[in-house]
Amino acid sequence: MKDTIDKWVELELSKCPLLIIDRIGVNATKKLITENVETNISYCNDDEFAKKNFDYCKIKGSTFEDYKYRSLKTPLGELISSIRFLGGDLNKPSVLMVHKDFELESVEDIKFMCQFLSKEYSIFHPKRISWYSSKLETELIESNDFISGDMVYIAEFLDYLKQKPLPKNSDKIHLKKATSLSWYEEYKNEVNNILKNWSAFSEMHQIESKDTLQKLIEKELVFEVIIANEWAGIIAADTGSEYFLNGYFINEELLTKQFRGKKYAPAVQRHLLEKLPHNANEMLYGTIHFQNIPSMKTALRVGRKALGMYVFADIIGS
Repeated sequence: MKDTIDKWVELELSKCPLLIIDRIGVNATKKLITENVETNISYCNDDEFAKKNFDYCKIKGSTFEDYKYRSLKTPLGELISSIRFLGGDLNKPSVLMVHKDFELESVEDIKFMCQFLSKEYSIFHPKRISWYSSKLETELIESNDFISGDMVYIAEFLDYLKQKPLPKNSDKIHLKKATSLSWYEEYKNEVNNILKNWSAFSEMHQIESKDTLQKLIEKELVFEVIIANEWAGIIAADTGSEYFLNGYFINEELLTKQFRGKKYAPAVQRHLLEKLPHNANEMLYGTIHFQNIPSMKTALRVGRKALGMYVFADIIGS
């Protein structure tokens, strides 16, 4: 088992952005990656984990064993894979290649993996496969109709971000620590209105539950955005680590229609930075959908950087 873990750790380390390795060192980076790999490997044999996902996303004819991560050998190489359902929608099954020891650079290899994983997970009738790439796959996506971009990791170290010049409109914004969910219906209505006018938004953003936001309020990590003495939305963060990232991730950021598209969002994120206690090696990170250009521009204006992305490939004929 140790040899297996060490193999995947070394492979993932080779794909880690130098931005992180140069800052926190190889050993600290390997520690973060090792925790991630150990967790994923454990899911190959974790009955409790599998039963929980089986109960939540039960597909006719399946058993809880089908929901365990799988260690597979293919003509292209070895991988660890997992069944996923986009947004918990049972009509949108896909197979994630969690770890793999080969690159997917040719269209032929991508199509081969689509068919291979379609057969391996046939009980679920998956529509797509997905994988992580350490680079932005813009050319691959734009050149192939069956390939699309998913979530992009956007991150930077907090102390670096705090040294950046203040964004435009910073002096017009105030963040008030949330103490209740009195604004929740207004928040939910705003998200639903965006969904009505932008159908693709459903794959980019989910409405956060009251339970999730209440837990973040108790951790003092939810803030109401006030602009010109008006309630203008919310921003929320949480502590955690994911893959090679550690620190705070942005859990939610939403401005009301009145204030969207007016370059307030970068200033809101900058105000959030000032509210987050942190040590020298913690980051502000999150995932933004490849097609969510407004949110991408906001993150880049604050100083965060794109560190890789997830890619989807449609299983043709599914």
